[in-house]
Amino acid sequence: MQSLLPICDTALTGAQVTELQNFLIAQKLLTGEATGNFYGLTQKAVKAFQTSEGLPSTGFVGPMTRSAISKFGGANPVAGSVSSDPTDQAISALQVQTQQLLQQLNALTNPHSVATSSIVQTFTTDAAQFDFDPTWTNAIVNLLCMDRYGESASSGSGVIIDPRGIILTNAHVAESFLFAQWPSPSLEDCYVRTGSPAQPHYRAALMYIPDEYMVSNINEIFQWDAESSVVYGKKDYALLVITGASDPSAPLPVSFPYLDIYQGGVPGVNTPVFLSGYSAEFASYESLMRSLYLLSSGTSVAAIQPIGSSTIPEAISFSGNIASQHGVSGGAVIGRGGQLMGLMTFLNKDYGQTTGDRVLNAITTDYIQKDFASDNNMTLASYLAGDPVALSKTFLATIAPKYQQMYIQTLKEKGYYVPGAN
Repeated sequence: MQSLLPICDTALTGAQVTELQNFLIAQKLLTGEATGNFYGLTQKAVKAFQTSEGLPSTGFVGPMTRSAISKFGGANPVAGSVSSDPTDQAISALQVQTQQLLQQLNALTNPHSVATSSIVQTFTTDAAQFDFDPTWTNAIVNLLCMDRYGESASSGSGVIIDPRGIILTNAHVAESFLFAQWPSPSLEDCYVRTGSPAQPHYRAALMYIPDEYMVSNINEIFQWDAESSVVYGKKDYALLVITGASDPSAPLPVSFPYLDIYQGGVPGVNTPVFLSGYSAEFASYESLMRSLYLLSSGTSVAAIQPIGSSTIPEAISFSGNIASQHGVSGGAVIGRGGQLMGLMTFLNKDYGQTTGDRVLNAITTDYIQKDFASDNNMTLASYLAGDPVALSKTFLATIAPKYQQMYIQTLKEKGYYVPGAN
């Protein structure tokens, strides 16, 4: 969950963080054992190392910090470089072989998947549940943001819900886009990537994000050791609109592939669905940038539950699914007929090391529509009937500055250096 503005799913997790922590422990900057979690103590140790090396004390591990680590004979914990350790090399080779086997398995068990030009990793549980049309996944996008100062990259998923290129995703994914056009030059360089592996095709702008989410969560985001205070899933949705191609000379499609929003309420237990998103938790930085594959997995709803203190069923859960990884946040829960039933949003707090041990939760589109209507005195459908580009421009001009300044103030209070910000 690290970036210059630490607000999105990233590839800096697990083994990479453990490697970094072991280096910091060896330098006597961090005490205890490596946990694989990048929270407050690890960030403090990184800042101490940066200070000792005369680097900007950002707390994030970018190119300059990695270069400094390499002088001590330390590994490159973020960039995904090849280790000289035979065991690490064997693991890397095994990952490549696993990727190839997954592609072969997909082709053998899901003949429809070859109908598209890219390979979709699909894992079915019961083909009789309903027919899965692989073209539905053409509406799933990867949202990648890189800070312009080389310190991090963040990755999440999203779903196109309108032929004009409107994307529904999680608020905690879309927050990076607050800084995709601001200041000048912008702090974040953001792309909408499509295909498998994901390739940058479009640019997008923030169109809507719930005010209560932003106000209540900005401070919590920086409380690395107090995650239990965050109510996961509450108002965690946002809208983006595609504004242009990543290649300025390329035209936009006349119509984008999209999924209709399900209007049948909250899906019940045992409802068959497909989960589809760009998982990034077990990807190296190199894989995140060059070979991030779309993953689609057949499953069924294991439970329904309220969000926070609510007593109304608003979220659905899935147990032991391969999609239970960071990075799929904002990805689709697809029901019969290709309708969007929810957005994958968060893992249970006590999630295990393997996907089989985890419980993945999704906020339902029923919850999103009702919450939007409650906050805005109009239906989501009525809002989307307007000009999305004009709505985005109004949001960025009148509402976004409030959130940008809140972030900057919080960052400064925490001792972060924010280039270009007053």
